[in-house]
Amino acid sequence: MLRLIYIGKVAPDPFYDAAGRSMELSWHNFFFGAFEPGASVSIDKPPVDLWLQVASVKLFGFSSTTLKLPEAFAGIVTVPLIFLAVRRMWSTTAGLAAATALAVLPVDVITSRSDTMDGVMMALIVLACCACCAPASAAP
Repeated sequence: MLRLIYIGKVAPDPFYDAAGRSMELSWHNFFFGAFEPGASVSIDKPPVDLWLQVASVKLFGFSSTTLKLPEAFAGIVTVPLIFLAVRRMWSTTAGLAAATALAVLPVDVITSRSDTMDGVMMALIVLACCACCAPASAAP
């Protein structure tokens, strides 16, 4: 809930918003992460995360809220993922503590409400951790 409440009132990021708008105009712009419609300048990050924003814009229309939805949902998905990763390595209690802390951690809530790449990156890192973590019973 913290990641979605009043998400439309969060200040936009003109740099990544412009890239999202440009990337929805053509496949060339989409693939290369073009910052502007002429596709002569690309964004400073890999365009994969912005592809999620473009998909959101295509589904719901261009707005500040639709640009932020993929990040918000990534932040929401990260909470149960961190629970699973920590529970596998330590215990259910530790997993609940980690998930609760992440759910209310101000810096994570703020980054999940922005239109930068941090929320999706965090979800992918925790997902990778889930895939690599050995269960506590298998630890030496």
